[in-house]
Amino acid sequence: MAKDPPTPRGPDAVTHQLPAGELPAGWTLLEGQYEIVRLIAAGGFGITYLARDTLGRDVAVKECFPLGLAQRQAATHTVSATSAGTSEHFETARGQFLREARMLAALRHPNVVHVQTLFEENGTAYMAMDFIHGRDLQEEIVASENGIAPARVLELARDLLGALDYVHSQSILHRDIKPQNIRIDRFGVPMLIDFGAARAETQARSRMAGTFRVVTDGYSPHEFYVAGAVQGPHSDLYALAATLHHVITGAAPAAADERASAMATGQPDPYQLIADAYPTHDNRLLHLIDRALRMVPGDRPPNAAAWLTALADAPTTIVTPMAPVIPARSRLLPGALIGALLMGGIGAGIWAMQPQWLSPAMDEMVDRMGQLEASLAMAEAARVTAEIDLTTLQGTLAQAEEDLTRLEAADGDMAATMAELESARAARDAAAAQVSGLEEDLATLAATQTALEEAHTQRNAAEARADEAVAEGEALADRIAEFTSERTTADTRITTLEASLAATTTALVEARTT
Repeated sequence: MAKDPPTPRGPDAVTHQLPAGELPAGWTLLEGQYEIVRLIAAGGFGITYLARDTLGRDVAVKECFPLGLAQRQAATHTVSATSAGTSEHFETARGQFLREARMLAALRHPNVVHVQTLFEENGTAYMAMDFIHGRDLQEEIVASENGIAPARVLELARDLLGALDYVHSQSILHRDIKPQNIRIDRFGVPMLIDFGAARAETQARSRMAGTFRVVTDGYSPHEFYVAGAVQGPHSDLYALAATLHHVITGAAPAAADERASAMATGQPDPYQLIADAYPTHDNRLLHLIDRALRMVPGDRPPNAAAWLTALADAPTTIVTPMAPVIPARSRLLPGALIGALLMGGIGAGIWAMQPQWLSPAMDEMVDRMGQLEASLAMAEAARVTAEIDLTTLQGTLAQAEEDLTRLEAADGDMAATMAELESARAARDAAAAQVSGLEEDLATLAATQTALEEAHTQRNAAEARADEAVAEGEALADRIAEFTSERTTADTRITTLEASLAATTTALVEARTT
C-alpha cells in the first residue's frame, strides 16, 4: 500500500482550521453571487472554500488570509491586520494576492485550474476558480493498493509536464507541486491547482524565514531551503519528479535539506536511484526522475519540454521483464575504469571465468577498482556538495547585492529626507520667531485689553455716580419747586394779612379819633 508523504513544514502545513476561523456556511460574497458551502482547506496564504454561484454551480473561492498577519472580526467577518505592526505586511500580501490572481486568470490550459474572477470584499481579496470534482493525487495513491498502473503514471507525467511547460512559458512558477495540489477530475484528467505560492519567475527567491515561505519536505528542492537562492523551472521539475517518485515507489524521496546535510558531512546521498529498479515502468521516465531529483539545479533537465521530447515515443504499455532487479550502484563499473582495463589488455573472456580461476593480480585489480569506485563516489559527493555551496553562496551574493542596491537607494532617499528635514527645521524656526512676535503682540494686546476693561469699569462707576447725582438733582428740584410753591402761598397769605392788618389799623385809628 502506498505510504503517506512526509508531513509538510512551514505555514503551508496548516490545514482545515485557522485561529481566526473561516467564513460560515451560507455567507455570501460579491453581492450574493457566491454562497459559501463549506471549508476545503486553509494554508499559509489563505483559506479555500467550496461555494455555489447563482447558477447552482460549484466554485472554489480562495480568500487572502495570510497566516500570522490577518485576523477576522467575529461580528462582521471583516478581515484586518493582526496589529499596527503587521498592517503594512498585510497590505503587501493582499496586493500581491490580487496581482497573482490576475496573472493566473490569464492562464488557459486543460491541465491547469481556471480562475474565473477576482474581487475585494470584507477588507481582503478573493479569487473564484473552477471546482474540480474528483480527488487529489494523494488520495488516488492511497486508494491504489497495488500501485497506479505504469501506463497511467506515464500518462500523468506527460499531462503534468505539458501543464508545466505552458505555465513556465508564461514566466510563472508554481512552487508548491505535490500530490495534494494535483486534482484528478471525474474523467481522470490531472489538474494543477493551488497556485497560492506561485510567483513570477523573475521575482522568485525563497526565504527560509518569513510568512510566505513554502517548504514541503520530500517535494521542495534544496534551493527552497536556502535564503536568496535562485528558483526557476528546474525547481518545479524537482517537485514534479518527487511527486512521480511517490506515485511509483509509494513514498516521497528524502527531504532535500537532509540530503544536503548528509552529503556535506561525507555521507552517501540518502536518495535511492529508481532507474532499473522498477522494471514495470518505462526506464526512460525513471532515469528522468532520477536526474530531475539531483541536488544541483544545473544537473537537472533544463525544462519540461526536454522531458516531453525524451518521452515522445515511450510505449503506452510496458512488458514486465523476467530478469531480476540489480541494485543501481552495483550494476556497472565506471566507464573510465572499464576503459582502463581494456587498454591494459584484459580481454573480455576473462570476465567470463569462474572466480576460482582468477589470478592474484586480477583479485588485486578488482579490489583496486572497488577502492577507486568508492573514491569516485566520494569525489562526486564532494562535487555535489561544493556545487550546492556555490549555489548557496551565489544566492547569498545575489541577496547581498539586492540589499546593497536597496541600501544605496535608501541612502539617496535619506539624503533627500535630510534636506527636507533641514528645510522643515528652517521653516519651523521661522514659524517659531513669528510665534514669538505674535506672543509679544498678544501680551501687549492683553495689557491694553485690561486697561480698557479698567477704563470701562471707571466709566461705568462715573455714570452710576452721575445717575445718582441726577437723581438727587431731580429730587432737589422737586423739593425746590415745593418750597417755591409754599413760599408763594406764604407770600400771598402775608400780603392778605398785611392788607387786613392795614384795614384793621385804619379802622382802629378812625375809631380812636372819633
